[in-house]
Amino acid sequence: MRKCPRCGMENPDDAYFCRYCYYPLVEGAVLKVEVPRAEKSPRIRLSRGPLLTSLVLNIVYHVSLPFIFSIMLHQNVIVIVNTPYGGATPVIGGTGLSFLTLFTLLELAAAALGGAAIKGTERGFLYVLYPLGLLGQFFSFSSFVYSNPLGLNILGIVSGVAIIAGGSFFSIIMREALENRLATYSTLALLFYYFVTATMPLSVSFLGPVNAVVSAVLLYVVTKEVR
Repeated sequence: MRKCPRCGMENPDDAYFCRYCYYPLVEGAVLKVEVPRAEKSPRIRLSRGPLLTSLVLNIVYHVSLPFIFSIMLHQNVIVIVNTPYGGATPVIGGTGLSFLTLFTLLELAAAALGGAAIKGTERGFLYVLYPLGLLGQFFSFSSFVYSNPLGLNILGIVSGVAIIAGGSFFSIIMREALENRLATYSTLALLFYYFVTATMPLSVSFLGPVNAVVSAVLLYVVTKEVR
């Protein structure tokens, strides 16, 4: 038995270190200690409750889009009015405007909750571009907004750019925060959706359900990854 010169405790003959105080019993012995790695703490954090609610509202909104456009096209809610420049343009009537207002408010609520769910990044202010773009498109759809005799809908164009920017930011944040392959593919699909619908707003009538499916996938990932 080997007696430890520090604590006086007995140790086996083949011991290199005292098993009580870890003092070296053999000259030149080196004690290897494995230091556990600290778990990686993501810089960007997501609040589970607001994010889940946001995704559910987003699914409801986009599933409803074909229904909204069907009403607008088949129940005479689009009327023709004269423009200040002598032409005519289609404008959404009362019933269609009511549906458009209701579901725009629904999507704005989803956007607000999605923004509130993002924590730990100074880029959060960029997400406000998305709800601003939604408001711009609402006014673009609900009234004839012309800024020049050529009939360019400047508000619609600016709103589309804002939606692309804000939507892209949200997609990138989801990718960075979740670090999940399924989330990566879903956010890439969202980026494509935001680009197409912002440049061709009427495409939401048939692409809305696609966004709903992608949001459902993200909803599944969030329930598994975010605590």
